[in-house]
Amino acid sequence: MVLGMPRRESTPERWQAALARARKEGVEVRQLVGSGGWIATSGTNQRAAYELAVTGGIVHGCACPAALHDDPVCKHRAAYWVALGIVDPAQIESVSPIAA
Repeated sequence: MVLGMPRRESTPERWQAALARARKEGVEVRQLVGSGGWIATSGTNQRAAYELAVTGGIVHGCACPAALHDDPVCKHRAAYWVALGIVDPAQIESVSPIAA
């Protein structure tokens, strides 16, 4: 986190905005056959994908720039929840381990 900058919060409104960005930018989530790991495509760079940290079906991290700057909400994690059939931002907020 950048010194002096407050930590971004996880809220249903921010998850809703992340879901909208993921849909608009065509972010797709895939599970790797060999390792079972998860990746999400970049919405801005067609050659890039970001590794998602998933344990027990719960995504708790992403390798994207937003997540690397301590933002608990990103479009890639939002796209993961959609891939699992969870599209209600309030439900995402309740199951996300990084919420709060």
